[in-house]
Amino acid sequence: MAIFGMSAMSRKVFRIIGWGVGIILVGIIGLVGFLIYDVAPTTDHLILQKTSTDGKTVAELHQLTTRMHGGADTIHVNIRPVNLSEGKEVYSQTYECSDFRAFRLQWISSNELKISYGTCYSERWHYKDDNKVWKRDQLWNNIKIEYEDGKYVATH
Repeated sequence: MAIFGMSAMSRKVFRIIGWGVGIILVGIIGLVGFLIYDVAPTTDHLILQKTSTDGKTVAELHQLTTRMHGGADTIHVNIRPVNLSEGKEVYSQTYECSDFRAFRLQWISSNELKISYGTCYSERWHYKDDNKVWKRDQLWNNIKIEYEDGKYVATH
């Protein structure tokens, strides 16, 4: 006997379609939830800090880590007066490794800073921007900034 004019076979087909659509919707909602969780803000880790020879200025090397799947980590150098907690970014580079031995901050004098840097071989598919330098200022508040490639290649 058909309920609402549907045969047993029709009800079975609609039930299977309903379950399929429900499973797909649960999957989509789960994926959206994962992406929302995965696009959390970046975290900033202080790696290295050096005070100038006159004790008035600080150079800091930071690593910005993105939680987003496939998002690039970035190394950046900030310079700031000692009495301030935040500085101005003068250097930034994509860098996916956790080995920072190539990076050095050296004050030549109170108005000259040398930044040594390296590259990262992250053992995955490589793109031209894997170690791209995004910012490289030559001067900050009368402080000359020099750069030196340490020729060091870190691995992931």
